[in-house]
Amino acid sequence: MISLRGLLPLLAIGLLALLSGWLYQQVQQDGRQTAGSQRHDPDAFADDFDLSTLNAEGRLAHRLWAKRMEHYPDDDSTALTAPYLELYRPASKPWQARALKGWVSSGGAEVLLEEHVKIHRPASAQQPAAELDTRKLRIFPDRDFAETDAAVSYRSAGLKVEAIGMRAYLEQGRVELLDRVRAVQQPQGTR
Repeated sequence: MISLRGLLPLLAIGLLALLSGWLYQQVQQDGRQTAGSQRHDPDAFADDFDLSTLNAEGRLAHRLWAKRMEHYPDDDSTALTAPYLELYRPASKPWQARALKGWVSSGGAEVLLEEHVKIHRPASAQQPAAELDTRKLRIFPDRDFAETDAAVSYRSAGLKVEAIGMRAYLEQGRVELLDRVRAVQQPQGTR
């Protein structure tokens, strides 16, 4: 007859074997869950990236440069380092936008610029040049529209405006400031 004292080590070894098997199975399942489509790893990258997009008439519509581009297959998005974007308009010079970081949605319908975003609208016959600074900007190139809910600083022809939130209608060259707008206009003789 086996004594209780001899059975205890056998039970402990059996429990350890069961626990090891269960732990091995959990690790294998976790590995399968993070593999493939659920991971957010780049499948392609490029340094000194340059992309030009043409409109239906074959004219330059957008041009995007970045120090580095990384494409992610799980959501078909693209991450950008130091992006620079030009949005071309038929009757005016292109709007220019730059930032430290950027992101492009699947299909390119949305471009998000983040950290030290700077936008420049060149002067035209109808409007003076303008500069806009913010920390985050969403651009919809095909809709000629950009927006932010962050603080913005806008400067144009002696006018300096601080606000929270902005909408830019790029085709019209019009900027709408949304909240807590403060403006300072220098008299014409002091510019």
